Amino acid sequence: MFIKNKYYRWYYQIVDKARKRGVPDEYYEKHHIIPECLGGKNTEWNLVKLTFREHYLVHWFLIKMTEDEAKRKMFHALFRMNGISSSNQGRKSPSWLYTLAKKAAREARLGYKYSDDAKLKMRNSHLGKQKGEKNGFFGRKHSAENLEKFRNQKHSAETLEKLRKVNLGRKASEETKLKMSLKLKGRKDSEETRLKKSGKNHPMYGKNHTAEAREKIRVGLRGKMTGKDNPFYGKKHKIESLVTMRKEPSVRSKSGLRGISKLKNGSYSARIRLDGKVEYLGYFKTSDEAALAYKMALSRIEGAL
Repeated sequence: MFIKNKYYRWYYQIVDKARKRGVPDEYYEKHHIIPECLGGKNTEWNLVKLTFREHYLVHWFLIKMTEDEAKRKMFHALFRMNGISSSNQGRKSPSWLYTLAKKAAREARLGYKYSDDAKLKMRNSHLGKQKGEKNGFFGRKHSAENLEKFRNQKHSAETLEKLRKVNLGRKASEETKLKMSLKLKGRKDSEETRLKKSGKNHPMYGKNHTAEAREKIRVGLRGKMTGKDNPFYGKKHKIESLVTMRKEPSVRSKSGLRGISKLKNGSYSARIRLDGKVEYLGYFKTSDEAALAYKMALSRIEGAL
């Protein structure tokens, strides 16, 4: 059960010393020499009275003298040592013990997959505990400084890759999809957010979807955006909105310039489309000249509004 290394020796040195000493003069806790999760019994010969410091140390030794599933259980037990309840008010955990406990919790979960039954039990045990007045942040608000930190916080490339792998192939339930849909319904991005997503800031700028991705998108949207199911059904863009959209760079164009096409003879043509009508602006030797003609036409239309 235990690996017989130096931690094994130190573990039983503390246990033997505590047995000879008896009840400590300070705050103490009962410890199972063979942990219950590893088959130990709640009998007198398997119990010893340890101070909190001794108790913490022996639990730390246990993670060093076990392996595989037993080691995972010992990591979890060490993490639980940092908890305080009505029965162990004498515990005083310094910061280094708390850091060690957090690391133990992380190690206990690493690579471990909970069964569906265990997940359901954990979910039910936490259900409603963080809602309303039970939430520790109830009635409070984040400061403007903290909100700004949250907005500017960026995940590292390593973290993003981990999140991608975790969510790869995961499908949201119909209930989750409905919740997401209702949450986003009627929500509009601010002008600042729209600018962040447009032009070169757009994640698909200068890229093309693969044939497989295009097919998935086509199948996914089949029947969802046609006729009366289209949220823009029966509506028209305002001229002001069209002018605003025409100011943004084109994501699909290789040049990134909207309304400009390169011809086979090396020259450029410019055209502008508004309200379903196309106005051809002419042919030009360079893309800069074509872009200037496009901007002048846009300014003329904007001035006429």
